[in-house]
Amino acid sequence: MNDLRFAIRMLVKNPGFTAVAVLTLALGIGANSALFSLVNKVLLSPLPFPDPERLMFLRETDPANNIEDNGVSGPNYLDWRDRSQSYAALGAVQFGNKLNLSGRGEPLSLRGGLVTPSFFDVFAFPMQLGRPFRPDESERGKEKVVILSHGLWQRVFGGDTNIVGQAITLEGEPYEVVGVSARTSSFIEEMLEVYTPIPDAQLRASRGNHTLVVFGRLKPAVSVEQAAAELRTIAAAIWLELGLQGRSATVVPLRERIVREVRPAFLVLHAAVLLVLGIACANVANLLLARGEARRREIAVRAALGAGRGRIIRQLLTESVLLSLAGAVMGLVLAQFGLELLRHAAPSLRGEPIPFFDEIAIDGRVLLFTFLVAVVTGILLAWPQPGVRPRST
Repeated sequence: MNDLRFAIRMLVKNPGFTAVAVLTLALGIGANSALFSLVNKVLLSPLPFPDPERLMFLRETDPANNIEDNGVSGPNYLDWRDRSQSYAALGAVQFGNKLNLSGRGEPLSLRGGLVTPSFFDVFAFPMQLGRPFRPDESERGKEKVVILSHGLWQRVFGGDTNIVGQAITLEGEPYEVVGVSARTSSFIEEMLEVYTPIPDAQLRASRGNHTLVVFGRLKPAVSVEQAAAELRTIAAAIWLELGLQGRSATVVPLRERIVREVRPAFLVLHAAVLLVLGIACANVANLLLARGEARRREIAVRAALGAGRGRIIRQLLTESVLLSLAGAVMGLVLAQFGLELLRHAAPSLRGEPIPFFDEIAIDGRVLLFTFLVAVVTGILLAWPQPGVRPRST
């Protein structure tokens, strides 16, 4: 406590030095905290669904034509669903289905998705209101039903709790609202605002129409490797029955597939901000060196009065760590401000939506990371100061 009180007095005694050093460290530490917030949510946190490690992403492949990530045709999806034993549920969605909503003020173009009823079983989607689709609602004449996303329900329908059972007009035709999904992860709502059933006739229409994205939920005792091996076997049997060879299918964990596009960019950005922190540390170290030269007399007097080298090192370490912790506090403020700017100025990265972007926040893990960065930074800053660095021989 004596070291801490003395360190505070020394920093207050030199307000110009303290302000410049704290601000310099705040920029470096704040940039790292802001980017770690992104990395923490996008790359490190589990998906916000029950048992997220069991969620899989299934795709067709055609190695002979260098196609490793292809959409799935409706008939292939149905064969996978009927023959597979690895999944508790297998569902499909067709993205890019723009639907015009009318009768609610200005017409709106909504991001729609054609889904199989089992799509909601795969993700174990909770419903805010109403229910998921029934299996028979994919049949002709029964498919004019719709489920609204939570965000659309709040934004356009004002959170009307009586919306279930009402009719809304999509593409000039009435659709009955049967449910509203509960608030879920933003990456789903960025892609889908309304859900409608895929008609059975469309699913069975063409094996060459590869427009579906297929998701699966593994049974508890099934590994990813077992599911992938089974799917390859099923796919090979299907293509053999059709007289085609060289085509297959693949299974990857959904988390891995979601972050695949943004992971390299995030890692490069993190390396860049670490460099920024290194530059900030170098600048503050130079300030401390210049200040340390002016303190040689003080250190010499303290040594003459009996202070050992360890005692002097402890005092200087306390001062530099306190300085870096002050920079970390200001850095967190700058990081929060920077995240708000990012939400408004950079909603996408390299043309791809950033998953979970709206949910990024400074949480306990980010605070711990910032604290550790600040302590390590403080120790590194103390090292070059007179009295700490080893004496030359």
